Amino acid sequence: MTILFLILFAIGVLFVFLEDFLDERSKSICYVIMCVLMILLPATKSVIDTPDAMSYEDMFYGTNTIVELMTEPSFLLISNILKNSGYTITALFAIYATINIGIKGSWIYKMTPFPILTLFIYLSYLYILHDLIQIRVGAALAFGLVSLYNYCNDRKWGSLVFIAIAVFFHYSAILLVLFFLFDNKPLTLKWKIALYCIVPFGLLLCVMRLNLLSLIPTFVGGEKIDLYKDLAENGKMDDASLLNPILWIKILAYLTSLWFYDFLRDKNQYLSLFIKLMGLSILIELSLLYTNAVMAYRLSELFNIVDPFVITTLVYLFNPSWLGRSIIVFVSALSVAYCIFVLHYILT
Repeated sequence: MTILFLILFAIGVLFVFLEDFLDERSKSICYVIMCVLMILLPATKSVIDTPDAMSYEDMFYGTNTIVELMTEPSFLLISNILKNSGYTITALFAIYATINIGIKGSWIYKMTPFPILTLFIYLSYLYILHDLIQIRVGAALAFGLVSLYNYCNDRKWGSLVFIAIAVFFHYSAILLVLFFLFDNKPLTLKWKIALYCIVPFGLLLCVMRLNLLSLIPTFVGGEKIDLYKDLAENGKMDDASLLNPILWIKILAYLTSLWFYDFLRDKNQYLSLFIKLMGLSILIELSLLYTNAVMAYRLSELFNIVDPFVITTLVYLFNPSWLGRSIIVFVSALSVAYCIFVLHYILT
């Protein structure tokens, strides 16, 4: 599977450098090709290809009653329909892959002038995590992206509806209601100062190892939140590290977009809101990193869906454009190498 992913990544690199030279029709064709390939890879994986696949197999066949009680109704519904129709776990992977990439691909195309570059950035980390491994979270964030699009365009009721659908696919998506704490108005000086302070404040909370997990209400994740709290209190959660290069790539992109905000805000109509959500994600990850690494990643990743859009906007800082794209490709390659060879997100 690693080889197939690297081939997909190489095709993505080619399309990234062609994007500036393609007309709209050719760009659309390349984009669809990428989306189809991104669907086929997880749709055809086996249970030994990724870390969570065997757990999904157990959930699919209902071999663990406790896990089944904690599993979202969408997964149980789809699994029961497939089992009763004589299908195997492979059909489940195919359905989730189609939902995840089909929806995200459609809305990424709507929300950026450089859809191929944005999809490629998504491919380099979030795709590996959410579409190859955590497929239920991936489905929730597909609807979360649609919710975000509606919120950005002042359709708040529509946004709430899609958050509700997202929760149907993964309970943690209830946190997407935090969209409503922020707006897309231009950043004032006070907002910029507050957003700059997120990184040092988050690092301070990180090194102080304050257990902020206790502040999260149970209704956000029900029994799962209680489970994570118990594991953290008993010292059974593995600590993460501040040496994670993906975290620092994100922080660098965040601070760069803030520094050049006045220049970039006309290039991305949603940039003000996206920077705020990116800051929230960084704060959550840093503040929980050394007390409960699993929760730090699970909660912060709900808002990582904005990262590819913010990073794509940074390409405007470079002239010629290919220079910015080259830097993004290089950083994306580092991210992929870290995911595959250090974190072992792909096993075969």
